Amino acid sequence: MFRGETPWRDNPTDRQRVICERYAQVIKQETSKVVDPEIIRAVRYVLLRQSGHAIFDSPDELAILTAHAKCNRKRDRLLKLLQDIEDELKRATDNDGLEALILPELRARAKGLGVLDYQEMRKPALIGAIRRASDLGA
Repeated sequence: MFRGETPWRDNPTDRQRVICERYAQVIKQETSKVVDPEIIRAVRYVLLRQSGHAIFDSPDELAILTAHAKCNRKRDRLLKLLQDIEDELKRATDNDGLEALILPELRARAKGLGVLDYQEMRKPALIGAIRRASDLGA
């Protein structure tokens, strides 16, 4: 028989404590992650309360938020890639000049992308574009 909604209690019952500690052990065993039993208790409480309710306002909200998260992940990856390329260009121009960037590997990448002119390959912007395009295509 359902007793109604249970209010949140600051101190767990002995039963809650044992269950949450067991969940924490299973989580650590399966995922190697340490999770506080108190966090597990809070999650269980919220999940029980939300089981009959939608957690998103509209059916499309999850799809929209997922698309945003995917775009943010790609943006972060591309920003890191751009930073790595800029750092490499700075190191090469500081040390050995631009010729240090024209490696056989870069020439092979350029040929695969249809850039065959060696003089064109020497331009820093094109070098970065070749690397980005070949890394994204891989």
